[in-house]
Amino acid sequence: MQIIVETEKLSYAKFAEMIGVQRSSISHFLSGRNKPSFDVIHSILSKFPNISPDWFIFGIGNMNREYPDIPSKPEEHTLFPPNPKVNDDSFTMENLPFKEEKNEELGKKKEVEKIVFFFNDSTFAEYRPE
Repeated sequence: MQIIVETEKLSYAKFAEMIGVQRSSISHFLSGRNKPSFDVIHSILSKFPNISPDWFIFGIGNMNREYPDIPSKPEEHTLFPPNPKVNDDSFTMENLPFKEEKNEELGKKKEVEKIVFFFNDSTFAEYRPE
C-alpha cells in the first residue's frame, strides 16, 4: 500500500477515503497489526486498475498490469437481455414464442405449470395458470 500511495502521490488520508476505510486502518495495515479484508483489496484494485493483482496480492511480477487490453472492470451482463420483439402491453399467453407440444410418451398435451417474472429491482413474481 505504501508504494501505491507514494506512486500515486496521495496522502494516507486521501487513500483511505478513496478505498472507503478509516485512516487508522491504513496505519494498521502498514504496521502489520491487521491484514486487509477481501473487500479492501477489491476496493484498492478497483480504484487503481493499473495495479497488477498478482503484484499486489502475491508480490509477483511488476506493479503495473502487463496486459493493458484486459479490462480492469468486468462487463455487466444480465441473465435475461431485453427482448425487442415483446413489450409489456402485448404480452398474452397466445403470443408466447413457443408452441404447445404433446408429450409422446404419455400422450398428454404439455401445459404451463408456472411462469416466473424477474424484475430489474432483483424481485420476482410467479404466475400459475388455473
